[in-house]
Amino acid sequence: MGSTMPPLKILALLCGVLVLTACDPGSVDEQLSQLDAEQKRYQERLAEVPDDTVREQLSRLVDTAFWMRRAELRQSLPPATPEYASPSLAILADYRSPQAMADNYVRGLLIEHNPRLMPERTQIVLPFDYPFEHALSWTAATLSDGTRLTPTASRPGMIDRPAIYQERRSGLRTVMPGNQEAPPVAMLQGRLALTVPRGVEHLAFEANQQGESRTVGDIEVTLVSVDHHQATVAVKTDADSAFPGGDSVILNARDDSGRTLATLGVNTGPPGLEAAMLDLLDATIDDAIDGNGIDPESVKSRVEARQQALREEHGDTSYHQATFAGPIAELEVLLVGVNGYQHREETLTLTPVQFQAATNTPTPIAIPTTATVYDPTLRRFDETRPWEWPPDRLSRIITVSLVGLGEVAGHQETPASVRFHYPSVPSDHFISAFDRFEKLIEVAFLDSEGELIPLPDEQDQREQWFRFTVNRLEYHPQAFPTPPARVRGRLLINQRPEIQSRWVRAQALPEGARLLDNMFVTAPSHDNRQLLVLAQDDSGRYLKHLATVGYHYHRDQSRPPQWAHHFYGTPERLLLVRPGREQQVEYHFDVALKQ
Repeated sequence: MGSTMPPLKILALLCGVLVLTACDPGSVDEQLSQLDAEQKRYQERLAEVPDDTVREQLSRLVDTAFWMRRAELRQSLPPATPEYASPSLAILADYRSPQAMADNYVRGLLIEHNPRLMPERTQIVLPFDYPFEHALSWTAATLSDGTRLTPTASRPGMIDRPAIYQERRSGLRTVMPGNQEAPPVAMLQGRLALTVPRGVEHLAFEANQQGESRTVGDIEVTLVSVDHHQATVAVKTDADSAFPGGDSVILNARDDSGRTLATLGVNTGPPGLEAAMLDLLDATIDDAIDGNGIDPESVKSRVEARQQALREEHGDTSYHQATFAGPIAELEVLLVGVNGYQHREETLTLTPVQFQAATNTPTPIAIPTTATVYDPTLRRFDETRPWEWPPDRLSRIITVSLVGLGEVAGHQETPASVRFHYPSVPSDHFISAFDRFEKLIEVAFLDSEGELIPLPDEQDQREQWFRFTVNRLEYHPQAFPTPPARVRGRLLINQRPEIQSRWVRAQALPEGARLLDNMFVTAPSHDNRQLLVLAQDDSGRYLKHLATVGYHYHRDQSRPPQWAHHFYGTPERLLLVRPGREQQVEYHFDVALKQ
């Protein structure tokens, strides 16, 4: 009998089989019924597998793959409400080239130390999420007492000398014998390896341009199809092309409003892959039924052979499909690394900065960086929308989505829920998503006849039926004596109705304020505690915020506190925003529940 493959390895090789299996045309409900019947046939075949372990592994694979296929089918339904997101690789637009982006990433790396709250920890502060392959490793750490250590990948066991290890992706932790207090890190040395594309090309298609092609060098891109919220392109290259294809082809889409739609999923594979992989799954099950076990190398060879056959059939053409959260009006195809990739390695020597200032620190301390990083999310401050939504508009602008029982991550035990979505507005800077909906102040569930369902008097018992958390009303339909068909009630919502703002130029700051390179220091005043400071450089783009550090003077009660706002870049002008008072308003809802 062949060796038994671990379940996760089987899944990695064969999971695409049933995810990509085609169903006969028809409604989603009809296709789901076909999937149920198909899954039953597979399970009946698996009953013939003599080896209990292999049968259990294949059964889990089939269950998981069919769950993924059902999720994919539901995803094929046009979204009821469009959802938006930043376009993939949007950060490239901030720099003249991918190389310039990489330069700013290297210059923007910082390490931060908080001697008061976390003296043993050193946090890595990244300027942004680098969008391509990269690896950061640390070779040496020097403590403030001169001790030199070599960082390890995991926490050491019993130690008789100081040690430092990578606690998580973003930090290091120093440990001392006998739980002594660790001296802070004074210097950290390491290496940063970066993959940088040599060129990124942007190609645009209108939704009605199916069948049209665009050419960049030896790369030809054809818009194969646009089906409402799903699009497929074919990318053809010469056999000796430097363009790697695969994940280097990225699709973005915009709707009629010009906003970028959120991406719900991507698939890469040529026509015929579904049938080929289905044959492969059948052959694997046949081997298991014959008592031959599942040999990893054999399965791998079959997968590679089928892939090679399909590559030869379709030549140097690859196919890429993406599903978006709304109807596609325009498709953007990004070709990343059209001339290949550059691999850079940088040597790092960093000293820590502090985002917390000790009480009575006499002068604000600079956090120097020569990197320039922008924050495109702050553009909403330039839009015409209000700073806060008027209470009389809430019934029209708050959207509601429904999640059925067990639909979250496919777990049957997750409750059903009614989710309330407060549209993005600048006041979000003062009220977080966790605090926007204060509480549920009234609720009533009705059955299919419109009759009220009596609720338990005791709070503990009510929470077994339903509860409100963050922005959603979760409920367990099976706990009710009669299935709830409708819910209505009132929510209390937090708002900031009196936000005030003004722009000031770097050369005309408020009295007592200072601008030192990338640091804006407020005038000493208790009134500046909640002041929001945004900055633009001379290009008119918003700079990314680095840190806000408060300086307090307990020894001199006549000296008010002040705050230093640090940015990635040098401000040319600043937007000063005061939140004003907070108010609470009621929102009424009446929602038909998902059955």
